[in-house]
Amino acid sequence: MYRIILLSLVTIVFATEDGIRIPLRRIHHNSYHDNPEVYLQRTAQRLQQKYGPGATGEVNLYDFQGIQYYGEISLGTPGQTFTVLFDTGSADLWIPSSKCKFWDIACWFHLKYNSKKSSTYQDDGRPFSIKYVTGSASGFLSRDVLTIGGLEVTNQTFAEITYPSLMFIWSEFDGILGLAFKSVAQSKENPPFVNLIKQQVVAKPFFSFYLSEEGGELALGYTDKSHYSGRFTFKPLIKPAKFWSFFLDRITVESQDVGADNVTAIVDSGTSLIAGPPGQIKAINNLIGAKEILGLYIVDCNTIDQLPNVTFHINGVQFNLTGRDYVLEMRRFVVFKVCISGFMEVDLGAPIWILGDVFLRRVYTQFNNGRGRLGFALAV
Repeated sequence: MYRIILLSLVTIVFATEDGIRIPLRRIHHNSYHDNPEVYLQRTAQRLQQKYGPGATGEVNLYDFQGIQYYGEISLGTPGQTFTVLFDTGSADLWIPSSKCKFWDIACWFHLKYNSKKSSTYQDDGRPFSIKYVTGSASGFLSRDVLTIGGLEVTNQTFAEITYPSLMFIWSEFDGILGLAFKSVAQSKENPPFVNLIKQQVVAKPFFSFYLSEEGGELALGYTDKSHYSGRFTFKPLIKPAKFWSFFLDRITVESQDVGADNVTAIVDSGTSLIAGPPGQIKAINNLIGAKEILGLYIVDCNTIDQLPNVTFHINGVQFNLTGRDYVLEMRRFVVFKVCISGFMEVDLGAPIWILGDVFLRRVYTQFNNGRGRLGFALAV
């Protein structure tokens, strides 16, 4: 096995005979730690907009500003480097444009793509827009060489954002790289990973996520055995594939069923928490002893190690989340520590669960485009 190290300002990319490893940084957005009620409210709104009745798959920036994981890509020749969120819950790539107007303050604080500096730029020009809970952002489509972890995709369609929402000022990332399916892409074009497969650039047609308290890793074309134990448990995707969704067998709390039997579950790396139907989430939070206060489910910070396991049953295999896995410690107004349950209510009009980073930090997950399935193993 050989290793090539590519250095940039914040990222070291590891290439092996099997595939590419892209380190991810974990960033806490302090404004939501100061006001966790707003954080949960915005997260719920985003999920309803994205997955609820009449949803179009449009992206809401708010939840991306909580506790999230970021990595680097580059666009153009020579490469222009950007920090992006790798999001399995959306399917477009968008980046701020150098064509932002001077009075668009949000553009001042982020790196911007400049087509004039790229010899491989191709004009597209079709309009592109992203809707938010409050406001929107818009721009136009372009094509250029995309480099992810040293792998090059030619003629990748992406959006240059020229009118970003003011909320973008506080985001820690420059853009978003979607890893869901073409059917939910606002551009109606192939997402980047699909093009990696079609252009036969990636070793195998799947990618894997490892997330931890310190950071994480996106592995392209292979699974990193140093980050999981045991064998993978596989589940086929729900067809037709829009998102990374599967049928979850059931959820229990210390062997007590919470009514989530054979439900649809979507694995979404762009969501911090685990979200589900209100009745089932209430059942879980009652069983773990969380108290509802002003819309938050609060847990005594001194009892986290004594909390019961919450178990996800997938294809007959049990994946246990401990209190340390599903309780988030946040700050109110900097001074006061509050411990909240990582299980939040969201009414999507159907019994749908969203498995975000709380789940992914405990369960190493393989997203397999080639075989149309998800693989789960215990993260270590």
